[in-house]
Amino acid sequence: MKQPDGKQQFLFRREHQDLRDDINAFLLQIREELDDHREALNANTNEIESTYELMNQMNARLDKFQERLDELTLLVKHVPPSITTADFKLQPLTGQEKEVFFALYVLTETTPAVTYHQLARKMTTSVEAVSRLITTLISKGVPVDKKYSNGNAFLGLDPAFRQLQAKQNVVKLDTKLSYWSSN
Repeated sequence: MKQPDGKQQFLFRREHQDLRDDINAFLLQIREELDDHREALNANTNEIESTYELMNQMNARLDKFQERLDELTLLVKHVPPSITTADFKLQPLTGQEKEVFFALYVLTETTPAVTYHQLARKMTTSVEAVSRLITTLISKGVPVDKKYSNGNAFLGLDPAFRQLQAKQNVVKLDTKLSYWSSN
């Protein structure tokens, strides 16, 4: 096989160098286009985030406006304003106190009042423990209605507080308690 001479080698290298230069120029052009595209995507992402934040602010303002409009409507119709959490001064409850509250809440959904024995059966604990926990609930501001009939104490929840609890979870019940209630 014949070896290329110096002139042929020079031309061959020059052709390769020209090809390399063309490829590098092409890759540089692609890189510049990709950088432009990336910058446009970043700008669009920032614009979308700003729009999303603005929409959230507008939704919050609309919610406040709706609340005020509802209050005005009720005032015009001579309906007293709804009860809020400010109407009840509650101290934080322990886990056991939340459990007895939840049991009372669940049991009084179908009946207006329950006895200490019914609560104790629902919670599988003693009547004394339930009695102690009910006393603590009352001392912490939970409006438990207590009525006596034929020597038996009947317990219930204030209807306005019950409604507020259903809407706003004032007592801050855990989802674990809802599992407990199904058993």
